[in-house]
Amino acid sequence: MPYFIHLDDIEYGMRNYNNGIILLNGISVWHPSFVNKSPLWYGYYDMRNQLLTCSMTDYFNAMTLYSAYFKNKSFWDVIDMMIFRHQTFVWLLHIMKCFCKGPETLLNLDALTLQKELTLCKLETASLEDYGFTKEDIVAPSLRKKRIARLLLVLCSLLPFRHGVKLVSSYNLDYPFFCKKLYIYHEENKLCECLNFSRLSMKRKLILYFYHYFNIRLKWKSLVLQWKRSREVFTSIEFWKKYLGI
Repeated sequence: MPYFIHLDDIEYGMRNYNNGIILLNGISVWHPSFVNKSPLWYGYYDMRNQLLTCSMTDYFNAMTLYSAYFKNKSFWDVIDMMIFRHQTFVWLLHIMKCFCKGPETLLNLDALTLQKELTLCKLETASLEDYGFTKEDIVAPSLRKKRIARLLLVLCSLLPFRHGVKLVSSYNLDYPFFCKKLYIYHEENKLCECLNFSRLSMKRKLILYFYHYFNIRLKWKSLVLQWKRSREVFTSIEFWKKYLGI
């Protein structure tokens, strides 16, 4: 499958499950901390390839997969994207839109151009001192019940703001902070990022997400059938000769 990176190994393993399992004893892989090694654009491939793999597998009921991907598993991830990762959320909408159009979007995709566009998106960070803060300025969460807090997290971006600016730890993003501008301090790399909230922007995000969400829900079974049928094309020698220009 033309995944480029992420989930290509899982998709290949699922596709060749009946051929047996290959074990490479004595071989191990060491990964650095994800916050230090994962660029922002990894998120695009994570979301797209997970959706395509789920839709093309034969191991699960189609509606069960739909529920797992769009309702249970990633609902709070989507909320976090809406609020804290605007660019990643834009990619999610694009992925949902392309998925609805069917396999032709992947067949006609210029992977090099896409990758160049993705790598232009970077998380802008600076030190606490550059923003005029110290670690003593970090605000502790005021609400300790996470389920209530995560619902309020959405309301934080829709209701009038109580405070202008706040500095919080990245470990406390599950809790609501009513403010117009939020500075997030990442403990792992000691860097800080700045987020500006807009009620109008949040309303637009909610409307667009649920539009694509219900569009996929209505067409889910037919879309899954289209993508399953396309797997033979994507794994053919003819496709890869054309894809690689050989």
